[in-house]
Amino acid sequence: MNGPVKISDVAKLAGVSASSVSRALNPDRYASEELRARVAEAVAKLGYEPNAFAQSLRVQSSRTIGCMVSDVANPLYAEIIVAAEARLQEAGYLMVVANSQSGSRELDLLNMFRRRRMDGLLVTLDDDTREDVLAVLKDSGVPLVLLDRDVNLSCDRVSVDHRQGAYAVVSYLLSLGHRSILLETPSHRVRPGRERIAGAEAAVHDAGLPPSVLKVSDHVDLSQPHVFSDVLQELARPSRPTAIVTLGTAMLAGTLSAIEANHLRIPEDISVVSIGDTILAQFAAPGITALRWNLKQFGRTAAELLIERIEGRAGTYRTITFPTELVLRRSCVPPAAKPSKGARPAVQTAAAK
Repeated sequence: MNGPVKISDVAKLAGVSASSVSRALNPDRYASEELRARVAEAVAKLGYEPNAFAQSLRVQSSRTIGCMVSDVANPLYAEIIVAAEARLQEAGYLMVVANSQSGSRELDLLNMFRRRRMDGLLVTLDDDTREDVLAVLKDSGVPLVLLDRDVNLSCDRVSVDHRQGAYAVVSYLLSLGHRSILLETPSHRVRPGRERIAGAEAAVHDAGLPPSVLKVSDHVDLSQPHVFSDVLQELARPSRPTAIVTLGTAMLAGTLSAIEANHLRIPEDISVVSIGDTILAQFAAPGITALRWNLKQFGRTAAELLIERIEGRAGTYRTITFPTELVLRRSCVPPAAKPSKGARPAVQTAAAK
């Protein structure tokens, strides 16, 4: 047959009308099993592929989902995206992933999703306080699931208990005797940053220690060079930190590079904890103690919430929060009483006196 196969060709081979073929190919419309079988056989013989765009105009559904994250190279996002895509594919949806480049393209991407008639959105924002972005999301008119963000929108959300996680990490370091802890974290303008800072500060407070035990360095720029420069400055101080808590992404890479540049050893001279159990944390030498949560289940849950909302099976908006777990490896020990040869002087802690 010359040219693309048309619905009329399928109808002719199956011995039915074109409208019957259309009905048989639409899972949401009634058609007898005998009709569906005849049409399916004709479709298979002719290699017919329905026009997805034309179908979307008829049924008001594109079967596509827009997913926007700030950095697709972030390994924590990557695992979530893969899991969400797999669940959406099972349900017959195609997921389009877009990189907002740390927030600079958020408005453009959201408007593009609207023009392309996405059935729903999975979104993480680079700044929870941007009113212009929130206004576009409110006016989108499609189901939305927020990924670990806390903003004034009526939608479903999937989050992580970062506050309790940070509390557990800092409490663990305090129990080892550390009294100079550096927390390298994304900005307080996003929920994970705010929650981690609150949890870390609460751990210090509940331990009856002064706030000066914890130094918080929150970043908008999460790149390896930026974090490297920041940690380098902190390690150059006379009262340098004896422990660093950092996100297990490019931030961890920058932290490890700065530690190496200062000729410090992990854990003999400085302890390190990764927020997020990434490949870098797992296979660094030594392995980095990490706070982890189930990224795959996070992604599948976000997709499931969106599917249920699109298909009208959801009731009130839900927030599902995943717990964290501290995985102990070999990167944390009590702070050294004396600096090792070649290392910068460390803070003398109460436990080391």
